[in-house]
Amino acid sequence: MVASNEQFPHQPKNIIFMVSDGMSVSLASAYREYLHQDVGHFRKPSIFNQYLVGQQSTYSFDPWATITDSAASSTAMATGVKTMNGVIGLDKQLSRVDSALEIAKLNNKKTGIVVTAEISHATPAGFAAHVESRLDYFDIADQYLDDTIEGKQKIDVMLGGGRKHFIRPDRNLAQEFENLGYDIVHTKHELFNSHNPQVLGLFSEFGVPMAIDRWSNVTPSLGEMVHSAIRRLDTGDEGFFLMVEGSQIDWAAHHKDVVGIMSEIDDFAGAFQVAIDFAKQDGDTLVIATSDHATGGMTMGANNIDSWLPDYIRKVKATPQHIAELTQETNDWVEVIRRNIQFELSSTEKNQLRSIYHTYVYTYEEKVSRLTQAIRDIVDRRSNTGWTTGNHTGEDVNVYAYGPGSDYFRGWHENAENGQLLKILAAGLSPDDDNY
Repeated sequence: MVASNEQFPHQPKNIIFMVSDGMSVSLASAYREYLHQDVGHFRKPSIFNQYLVGQQSTYSFDPWATITDSAASSTAMATGVKTMNGVIGLDKQLSRVDSALEIAKLNNKKTGIVVTAEISHATPAGFAAHVESRLDYFDIADQYLDDTIEGKQKIDVMLGGGRKHFIRPDRNLAQEFENLGYDIVHTKHELFNSHNPQVLGLFSEFGVPMAIDRWSNVTPSLGEMVHSAIRRLDTGDEGFFLMVEGSQIDWAAHHKDVVGIMSEIDDFAGAFQVAIDFAKQDGDTLVIATSDHATGGMTMGANNIDSWLPDYIRKVKATPQHIAELTQETNDWVEVIRRNIQFELSSTEKNQLRSIYHTYVYTYEEKVSRLTQAIRDIVDRRSNTGWTTGNHTGEDVNVYAYGPGSDYFRGWHENAENGQLLKILAAGLSPDDDNY
């Protein structure tokens, strides 16, 4: 059970707002089973369960779609205003709306963005940019530098992917940030050896590798990035605002990749634990975690079989796409399959993979794509995992919270209402004030 405001009678000094992009209620339930399935016994809760306080809506004000995208949902959570799909930081009349992060900076808080997508991707952009199209990645990245608040850069710490959006033929934003005093880091080692309170970390050209495929000695985990961000931000008298996104839960769900999803939720859970641990030690920090929308319509059970068997998922040691790519980089593709799929394949499954591998008319891309899909199908069939779509779905999503101000998020809220609460708290004000 989340602590109530009787335990935390004051307003938060620091706010850590975390987004598990695409994580539906079904995926949250599946993650608990993935960790702790024990047939015939009560399940142990995941870290999320004990901090569940409510739910929020996800729909946007798009005239053509009843289901949101990440741009509109991020804008709602960041600014307190619903808008159209694809729009960042603008209302449905395309007028600029300030975000909670910008309000925090205006109130002399330090600010940060930590994601596993590109730093200029839709969800982080909702907190720090204002564009009519989420695809304007260069413009979004430019605004992170050019759109100052009282002469100061609006974001002190930026960690994630998206190097190609910052280091371009037309402009080298990394160099410009460095000229302003930021450290520029590209690896885990460089991040850990940087002690500058302002840092731009670009760990990949686009999104960082998925957690299960990541070289842990090169690319930091989401939890390690959050820990590094907090260490830099927790130095000011006015506190800080940190936005965190586990971006690729959504990406894996779009591809109906349950292995990738569980890996990415686990990465996000590690970051959530880092935030909670800091908040418990600090006493002045509000942690909120929620999703911008659900993706994939994943079902725990399929084909009229009344069991969901995550043990098969746990025995796959890389994403299906990464396994497929590895088969093309070695002469012993059978060993790649054996090492990464640690349950016995049936003769039919082996023959299916062998047939694809030995079809020489396929291009590299075709072979990787077909092997990827075949491996996904095997995992889904063995675990009885089902899917209703490869896109977003429209249901409400869970809200988790801990710390001073957590009670404001109890119950069911519109996502824009939670965004309004976030802005009030970022300004150091109380939602209980009669003016609000």
